[in-house]
Amino acid sequence: MAWQVIQLVLGASVAVSVAAGAIIAAWRMIPTKNSPTTSLTRLESLEDAVEAIRLSNIDLADKYEITIRRNNVRVGRLRAKVARLKDEEADVDDDDGDDQPVSAPPAIPLHPAPAEPLTKAQMWQQYNASQPQKGDLQ
Repeated sequence: MAWQVIQLVLGASVAVSVAAGAIIAAWRMIPTKNSPTTSLTRLESLEDAVEAIRLSNIDLADKYEITIRRNNVRVGRLRAKVARLKDEEADVDDDDGDDQPVSAPPAIPLHPAPAEPLTKAQMWQQYNASQPQKGDLQ
């Protein structure tokens, strides 16, 4: 009986803390007039840009500038590091004397071609090969 009471109290405390965390996170997402704006004008990396895009409702102003909008209010602007990287890439010289940007490498597919599915016999063969044999030391 005491064990059930302990489980009930622990379960309730976990539920309350999860709910409180969700409420606090939602409250912090609401911009107010006096709160500091979440201006994302300087990015440390492309991952920061991706995270900002993922977490925000965005309006793509153009290919490299992104306007962050929350509740239909423009909060800040960010310039993706992609624009800087594109400018740097245009300045690269490949030492062939033509001062043209280096051509991009060929595209690599993101997902490899799917392999043929294994038969049950092949799966068992792989499983048995991975198991220690009777004479092996463990």
